[in-house]
Amino acid sequence: MKRLLSLMALMMVFALSQVSEAKGIDGKWTAEKMQRGKETRQVPKGLSITLEFAPRGKFKATMAKSQEDGTTKSDTQKGTWKVKGDVLSTTVREKVEEMKFMVQGKTLILVKVGKDEKLFLKRVK
Repeated sequence: MKRLLSLMALMMVFALSQVSEAKGIDGKWTAEKMQRGKETRQVPKGLSITLEFAPRGKFKATMAKSQEDGTTKSDTQKGTWKVKGDVLSTTVREKVEEMKFMVQGKTLILVKVGKDEKLFLKRVK
């Protein structure tokens, strides 16, 4: 019985640490600018990138692009997310992508692991 209680306590500590590590990232974010190397530029006009990090590890990424005829073409992908330290992992269709992240006020900065690329997002919700 003591062993079971110890195991349950350990699981609760692990779950609470996951929540505290992810604090600040949950919500809806819209991309504002991108950086590759030393070059930073705004997200091109007519392009929208939105990331949503929901409770319980649900993830949704939507990219929408305005077409010349006035319509919008969009693609939404759903998956899961988790945080360990300063590394965010997303899984969509069995493809795992890892990136370092920082939350500074209402800005989320994602840095591709192993690449000199950053995405700056603004909190929407």
